[in-house]
Amino acid sequence: ILERNGLGSSSMKPLCAMIRGNKTLKVLQISNNALGLTGSEKFCEALRVNSGLIELCLKGGTLDSRCADSLGRMVLRNKTLKSLQLVHNRFRSSDICWFTKYLEQNHSIEQFVLAGTPVDVQAAKCFAALLKKTKTIRGFCLWGTMLDDDGAIEISHGIQKNKSLDEL
Repeated sequence: ILERNGLGSSSMKPLCAMIRGNKTLKVLQISNNALGLTGSEKFCEALRVNSGLIELCLKGGTLDSRCADSLGRMVLRNKTLKSLQLVHNRFRSSDICWFTKYLEQNHSIEQFVLAGTPVDVQAAKCFAALLKKTKTIRGFCLWGTMLDDDGAIEISHGIQKNKSLDEL
């Protein structure tokens, strides 16, 4: 767990090299550091090539649309990832929709958390489509996403069709 350590963009080179090359790393939690936009991009690109993580929590960072694709590719490539938590980042609705397409193709993730990132009706529709299709996601959390009534209705349609969800 690397939390509140003041990790900045200058520490990204050795951290990214470790993430790329480490085949035994199973749990990675990076929380409330000062990665900056450049550091975040390098970090997400390093994650893209790591295929052994079981649990990934990225919290309180500066992850944004520049990282969404690299994260999505990591989700697509990683066949062992069970838990993905994206908390208080800066993703846009279009990033979230793009990312759900990667989640649909991953058959190992059992828990997905998106917290502290606004989810509008369009993103809620994307999550609903994901929930209708997934057979592996058992825990799904949208906490602090400012989901409104229309978005909640969209999500409920996905939940009604879901056959794997047991925690919401």
